[in-house]
Amino acid sequence: MKNILKLVSCLMVFVATFSIVACKSEPKKAVNEQQSINSSSSSNVSTPQIHDEKQNELKKYLELAQKYDKKPGKDNEIEALKWWTKAAELGDAGAQYTVGLSYFTGIGVEQNLKTAQSWFLKSAQQGHIDAQYHAGLIYAENLNNDNKAFEWYYKAAQQGHKDAQLQLAHCYANGQGVKKDAKEAFMWYKKSAEQGDPFAQMYLAGCYYKGLGTTKDINKAKEWYEKAAKNEDTAELVKIELEEIKKGN
Repeated sequence: MKNILKLVSCLMVFVATFSIVACKSEPKKAVNEQQSINSSSSSNVSTPQIHDEKQNELKKYLELAQKYDKKPGKDNEIEALKWWTKAAELGDAGAQYTVGLSYFTGIGVEQNLKTAQSWFLKSAQQGHIDAQYHAGLIYAENLNNDNKAFEWYYKAAQQGHKDAQLQLAHCYANGQGVKKDAKEAFMWYKKSAEQGDPFAQMYLAGCYYKGLGTTKDINKAKEWYEKAAKNEDTAELVKIELEEIKKGN
């Protein structure tokens, strides 16, 4: 959930020095995106047969997981996770991500970030965009590994994940896991902002206002601040910046 006090602190640092920290908080909604499993060959059974058997098993597990997910209550959360886990163990990237998210949030199971990261990485290595982002998030915020965080943020950002693009911009702005580069930071803020992320819009406006990574442009700064002002999570923060611009003029 978004922590406004923390964001205020981040914004003040940004305005002064461009030393932005990755302080946007985390969505908690699981995505039921499914991908094909990787079947393995056997000396006793043909690969196509194994594939068909696993696909049928996988389909059953996914249907049961989704069935219990639709029902409220802790018992149903636990039952859903049981079937998500069985699907994840068969190699389904979407299920692996969902299991990781359950351990990440503590839904249906006791929170365990180590286990969450293990499942996120399995899914991320298969190219699951949300798993890549979450893997980066845990590396950055819980495991103090900026290099790994940057690596996974970058993979997700390249696939168009707007939250990953925002965090990647923070990495470039602060030199976290990568050499400081204001132009790269500006570019990734812009990509995220163009997808409608209000925090990225706010930081992008700051780039234009201060001339960080781009040519200083007060009009564009106003334009992006006004876009960010339409979102209730950034409205009050942006109001402060717009007032500063007016004073400057």
